[in-house]
Order: sequence, then structure tokens, then C-alpha cells
Amino acid sequence: MSQQSPDLVAAPPAGYAFAELEQPTVRGEQPLAEEVALAIAYNGISHAVMMATPADVEDYVVGFSLSAGIVDAIDDIYGIQVRRVGEALNVDVEISSPRSSVRRACIFSRATAMRCIRALCFA
Repeated sequence: MSQQSPDLVAAPPAGYAFAELEQPTVRGEQPLAEEVALAIAYNGISHAVMMATPADVEDYVVGFSLSAGIVDAIDDIYGIQVRRVGEALNVDVEISSPRSSVRRACIFSRATAMRCIRALCFA
């Protein structure tokens, strides 16, 4: 969709060191992937909170929206706004009005369940 804003991506996390259990003399380092809490709201209604890498957030949200059946096509997404809140990311997605009552019920029921998770992540 769009280029990732540099202020949304934190410095890469440090790697971690390890030693093989069966061969303690074998040591190494591996990079550690960064994950942040990612909260997605559609038309102002909180829908989901998940852990995700902060890179390419807009593309991730488009894919999530399509695969979860929130939208039928990419053209149903009018705008995506990503904001950093502490260590987490909040994503506000403007979509066309849900066409079916089933989709609307799905969004509202998930929003209710996710409020508790969101409160924990952003407390």
C-alpha cells in the first residue's frame, strides 16, 4: 500500500546468545524478531489485537481485512492510519459500510471481546 513511516519502526531488537545443551562449547548468536501489540479498529470500532512485526503494517492490515472477511475487496478500504502508542501500534481503518448484518454482527461481537485484551495491552 504505502511506504512504512520511519517513526513507526523502532530500532531493531538485539540478538540473543545461546549455547548448545549437548555441546556447551558450541555458542552462537541469532537475530531476534521484533513484535509489538497491534490493535485494529474498523470505522472506530475495535476489532482485534494481535502481536505482529511493525514492518509493512498497512499491507498486513489489508491482508487481514480481506482474509477475515471484513471487506470483500481492497477497494472497500478507504484509508489506513497507523499510530504508535508506547510500544504498541493502533491502526484505524476506514472501510465501506458493512453490507450484511452478519458482517456487522461479527465486527461488533469481536469488538466486545477485544476490549479486555486491548485494555491489558495499552494500560
